[in-house]
Amino acid sequence: MGFCCFKHFFFIKELFLVVGILSVILGTFFSLKQKKIKKLIIYSSIAQIGFPVAALGSGTYSSYVFIFFFLTTYMLTSILVWGNFTIMHNSQKNLNSFFNTNSISLFLSSFSNLFVANKIWSFSFVFIFFSIAGVPPLLGFLSKAFIILGLIEGQQLFTAIFLVVISSISVFYYIRIIKIIFFEISSLKKSNNKFMQLVSATIDLETLIFSTFLLLLLLLFIYPAPLLLLSECIAIHLIEI
Repeated sequence: MGFCCFKHFFFIKELFLVVGILSVILGTFFSLKQKKIKKLIIYSSIAQIGFPVAALGSGTYSSYVFIFFFLTTYMLTSILVWGNFTIMHNSQKNLNSFFNTNSISLFLSSFSNLFVANKIWSFSFVFIFFSIAGVPPLLGFLSKAFIILGLIEGQQLFTAIFLVVISSISVFYYIRIIKIIFFEISSLKKSNNKFMQLVSATIDLETLIFSTFLLLLLLLFIYPAPLLLLSECIAIHLIEI
């Protein structure tokens, strides 16, 4: 079977490897020093997308299958991350109306007292961020592991090892968020407690949707065959175009 629509990648596969590695480096190390939640999510996304970009440089059929698997996983986690961020942002706006303030920036410290206010939502953040970080037994681990296997199959051993090392470093800022959620109490007790009450009231409206996606992250790790089959069908269709 010929790689009709991907054959031109062979001529620039080194470029994909370089761009993918740079994306992971920049996204990871810029994320480490972010205090605002939105900037952390953005730089983290840059690091995440470096994995499928680097996989394009391996030039193997299985890599293309794993790319679609990764992108589907990334879509699920992105919906969860940005959905939760939207809830927090809207809650912050309501809080500003309550205290007559104008600032709507959300910082990592905004997660303080979350475990006290809403234990279920706190554990959902563990699932979300650990999946993004690639911690088993969550779907994010499988998606990154498949990308690494595809790179090894394409004889890109250095890139595979490098991505594993950088991915390990990125776990730090996800663990930092979990630490804030469970173990840190904000010095702004009045403001922060009111913020968490607003968040807790809002999250109930979204529980069903978020619970479904969280369940998918776990179930697709246990039984990834349907998603792998779907990814392979997409890859075959694009190859035959």
